[in-house]
Amino acid sequence: EPVGAAVLRELHGAFVVDVHILRRLKLLPTGGDHAAAGFRIAFSMYSRIPMPRTDWDGAGMRYVMAFFPLVGAAVGAAVFAVDRLCAWLSLPSLLSAVFLILIPVLISGGIHLDGFMDVCDAMGSARDRERKLEIMKDSHVGSFAVVGLFVLFLLQLGAWYQLPAKAVLVLALGFVLSRACSAYLVIREKNARTNGLNVMFSGAAEKKRTLAALYVYMAACAVLMLLISIPVGIGVLAAAAACLVIIPRIARKQFGGWTGDVAGYFLQICEAVMALAAAIIAAII
Repeated sequence: EPVGAAVLRELHGAFVVDVHILRRLKLLPTGGDHAAAGFRIAFSMYSRIPMPRTDWDGAGMRYVMAFFPLVGAAVGAAVFAVDRLCAWLSLPSLLSAVFLILIPVLISGGIHLDGFMDVCDAMGSARDRERKLEIMKDSHVGSFAVVGLFVLFLLQLGAWYQLPAKAVLVLALGFVLSRACSAYLVIREKNARTNGLNVMFSGAAEKKRTLAALYVYMAACAVLMLLISIPVGIGVLAAAAACLVIIPRIARKQFGGWTGDVAGYFLQICEAVMALAAAIIAAII
């Protein structure tokens, strides 16, 4: 069976289970078309996984953020599978770490890295808020973005190098948690602009139901992480919580609120800090 078909079948199964659970909790409407459209839009926007064409309007846009964490589930599953494959093939630890770092970029298409680099350029400019917002919209890549990307990959390489299987599994769940936290901030934080992707997704979202669904994702990730490894789970959850508190404060001070680029910056920093926490704790224990 082709790999693409297998991935789509697994994602369809995850979608059906997710929708069933969220409906039982009354977090999604009973109409299946709206939920399916939200699922397809989430994967079309935030991944390179092929999805049927869907119009980006109507009720489907209200539930995009509720399905955004499932993109993280696909990333996490791929990362853990490749980690096990590398172990089975006895590949060098450094090469395995490189593969594990690149997988999220390949699946997401680099959309979050793009936001990370834009924010690095904006914050590095030391200009006023309006000028920083303009810099984030500029398609050119500045020196601060290059330096930021290099530091990010270097930290991730050090963190993922020789991680034990349990720590990798915890971090696989971290891709779901980081996206649940990012979606939460998209909905809850004040928009720094009057237009843009963040405004589009936050304005269209069915906030009450989406937030409740995100709380379910966060709670499920926390429980599963602790079941896998209590020390690593505590460290990773503490790292995510710190990012959830600190980065919005930075965004308010630097930009006056939240943007799509800042959401990407948050996701990349959150995942890097979680990986560092897992690596440090795994080394200690």
